[in-house]
Amino acid sequence: MSEFAARVPTPLGDIVIVWTAESFPKVTGIYLPNSDHTCMELPDTVRFTKKGLPPLAAKIKAYFAGERVNFSMADLDLSVLGPFQKTILTKATKIPLGQVWSYGRLAAEAGCPRAARAVGNEMARNPYPLVVPCHRVVRANGELGGFGSGPELKRELLLLEGVKFATKYRVATTE
Repeated sequence: MSEFAARVPTPLGDIVIVWTAESFPKVTGIYLPNSDHTCMELPDTVRFTKKGLPPLAAKIKAYFAGERVNFSMADLDLSVLGPFQKTILTKATKIPLGQVWSYGRLAAEAGCPRAARAVGNEMARNPYPLVVPCHRVVRANGELGGFGSGPELKRELLLLEGVKFATKYRVATTE
């Protein structure tokens, strides 16, 4: 199955969105830049195009232009998700812009109050960062925790959304 991709330039580096002919206009993956502003490694099967882009590309551009964007799970091909992952990722989309939740709170909101570690694992495997705002999930003490593209990019995304910081890598409030 061929996958298509498009680079979406942002001030933090290129974001790459991926889709298949079968999934279009739904996106099968989103790749954020690494801390060195280069894209994370893509599968060899991806072919880049500049034509016929999914609507999500315009939403990402608008987000980085400072517009208030309502990202939607409707833009994503969710067929590859298992039930637990789908539940966690769906609940993560409820975290309001400019706020953060702890891994424990996200677990509780998803009906699994003792599953904070499992939630952290699902955030790490999130194939749709930005749309599913895993960057808005932090440790209970406010520390940023892990992020595939590095803590600096997570911090930059949170600053862009208006989150206040107590120290460089600790948000001022978590709930």
